[in-house]
Amino acid sequence: GRDLFPKLNGAYNIVVWDKVQKIGTINTCKFGQRVLFTNKVQGGLIFGSEAKVFPYISNLPLSLDYETLWMTFMYGGVYGSRTLFKGVTKLFPGTALVITKDSTQEFKATDIPHEVQQKTSEKKKVYWERLDELMSKSTSRLIAVTKSQVVMVGGVDSSLVAAYLKRVKGEATAVTQAMPGEWNESDDAARITGALGCDHHSFPYTLDGDKLIKDIGGFVEVTEEASYWNQLGPPLIHLLPFIREIADSYLTGAEADLLCNFRNKEQTSLRGVIRHGVFWMAVSHSMRKRLRRIFPKPEHIGETESDTNILDRALMKRLISIDCSGAENNTYPFRGYYTHLPPGKNLQRHFLNHGWQNIRIISQIAQYSGAEALFPYLDDDTASFLLSIPDELKVNKALLRVLLKKYLPGDLVPRKKRGYWSRTLRWHYDAGFLDYVLDLLSEQKSLDRDVYSRSELSKLIEGYRSKEVTPVWHPVLWQLLLFEIFCRRFIDVDTSNSSQLIKNIQ
Repeated sequence: GRDLFPKLNGAYNIVVWDKVQKIGTINTCKFGQRVLFTNKVQGGLIFGSEAKVFPYISNLPLSLDYETLWMTFMYGGVYGSRTLFKGVTKLFPGTALVITKDSTQEFKATDIPHEVQQKTSEKKKVYWERLDELMSKSTSRLIAVTKSQVVMVGGVDSSLVAAYLKRVKGEATAVTQAMPGEWNESDDAARITGALGCDHHSFPYTLDGDKLIKDIGGFVEVTEEASYWNQLGPPLIHLLPFIREIADSYLTGAEADLLCNFRNKEQTSLRGVIRHGVFWMAVSHSMRKRLRRIFPKPEHIGETESDTNILDRALMKRLISIDCSGAENNTYPFRGYYTHLPPGKNLQRHFLNHGWQNIRIISQIAQYSGAEALFPYLDDDTASFLLSIPDELKVNKALLRVLLKKYLPGDLVPRKKRGYWSRTLRWHYDAGFLDYVLDLLSEQKSLDRDVYSRSELSKLIEGYRSKEVTPVWHPVLWQLLLFEIFCRRFIDVDTSNSSQLIKNIQ
């Protein structure tokens, strides 16, 4: 029965049909590498890994949910289990649905079991020896299910993954995306992979206005949302076809931050928590005013006037340490997600914020290019252990850095977190490659959409054409572009020829 699902380790969506009792059971994996959408229509339940097929099953078009639209513009994504589509939800990671003729019951995930709590007084060597063992095992498990692998290398997390791939397999191929200017980690990655004895490939992110529109279209198509995601969507869409030429999967150090990095919440401001710990695109009061110029309807960007009042302050403070005690007092949009979980550190709580989005999008983009993303840190045993270690061993990823010194000379261990970041719009703006973007937003279809202020949108576009805007407008234009392409792909689409589309899908 349902007791099986928490024991499964890996990425999956499962549907089990009991033809005798006429009971259907649906489950999605606990860490969110797969997504499962649901939609209640006409007295029934539609579910699938892609929401785009729903109109062709229900004969009802997808429409915007204005109750979540404000979250997209304010924070660059829809958080929790709701989506930009009215009536369409995502199953929370680890959730099971039991469906009968008369009812649908939802069983939320609790958490993976933590290893026995260790005493802080124990020697640090005990911890890194155990982690060394677990990372070797998790890497071995992952590469056993794919034919060929590469690892994306940049910082501490991914460098350690590269070390284990080399240790387990005897050889390893590493790739890096060469970003423009100061965000280029290729030289550092080459030194690290050279010391590890790995082959290294660096693929530049080339600036091209026409390709940018196509890459954004691909990103929106696969994620089925207008996600800001640090403007990383187009660069990763651009990179993965190169990876696919040399491997059918890639290992990533994603989400080691959650498990291995600890910030002192006493030294972190509320704004810092919201900006770095919860939402990718937290906006300041001045940014809110800019958004209000473009979006005249308050419901599109929220009604509060101050960014410090957007969400429950106590909740934000607790989330910095992945603790959500007293969750029954949470305000929208988080009400109900955590009330079944006990106080204290809990991996499932992390999925309220960008952790779930991060894992899901990386996995979706990989599948879009015909590859599979593998997450060694999200192996059940490894995650269980890392959740149990003392916080002081997580400050600045201390445990990971100590362990990496086993495989690298100390001077090559990355000291400062740079991260996989992108300034895609700024790079294209500085290079003069935004004409395609501005032309798309200038089209009548965009100007007539019942969301924007036509005059303010036109004024913003002209400001970009004349190079008179300041960089603070880049996040606004980027979110406008994502949303417009999202609408054209999903909201404006003609669903009249549903029989032909279903035939194509089959």
